[in-house]
Amino acid sequence: MRVQTRPDSSAKSADFAAAANDSFADEGTAIERLAPHLIEQITSSWGTWRLHRFLSRVTMMDRPDRQGFHPEVAKELFTLFLLNKELACIPDYRDISR
Repeated sequence: MRVQTRPDSSAKSADFAAAANDSFADEGTAIERLAPHLIEQITSSWGTWRLHRFLSRVTMMDRPDRQGFHPEVAKELFTLFLLNKELACIPDYRDISR
């Protein structure tokens, strides 16, 4: 899985993508290896509010009977969350409340 930015994205987005791609070596990402069921949702809604909501939902522990993600998967999901937030121009909650 390669992270791409839009042509009009900021330098900050490009830096995020470069860092993400550096961490996703040829053997595949932790998400691809350990949580492949997430790939379709991530790739089909990349750069959108829909992915922001999805990643928010899957990374929050809302049921005590769940084990949670492997730490490598969680780290990659958080990286993708931040990059998607930048690409989709999603404001910080602090900015919305003013």
